[in-house]
Amino acid sequence: MQMNFFAFFPLIWAVRLSFTNYKSNRPNAPLRFLELENYADILSDPDVWHSMQVTAHFVVWTIVLQMLLGLGSALLINRKFRGHAFWTTVILLPMMLSPPPRWSATSRRSCSSRRSAWRPGRSSSWIPGYGRPTSC
Repeated sequence: MQMNFFAFFPLIWAVRLSFTNYKSNRPNAPLRFLELENYADILSDPDVWHSMQVTAHFVVWTIVLQMLLGLGSALLINRKFRGHAFWTTVILLPMMLSPPPRWSATSRRSCSSRRSAWRPGRSSSWIPGYGRPTSC
């Protein structure tokens, strides 16, 4: 129940504010209900339609290129030819090597090394207050 509140409340609040004259740089200004005026302004703006066309163009070509590259890679891996093992490795290597940098970035040091590096009155981090050990 609590998760639904945190997931849907911001969405409902944003939709509610979209029907008013709310401006984030003036949060204390009185709200006035505008009905569909904001949406009419957006949909009648030629810049918005141009942006939608550019986005749609980008999405369509990205999907087409990804499908062609994926299909070509799958067909290349599936066939047996001279150099098959090399090209299979070249295609699959980035997928196999991408998780380790992510793991090393999230766990730079173990909890025991963090505890031993910290001494009272001395921070082991360049950010004040963040050099103290945490419970692991």
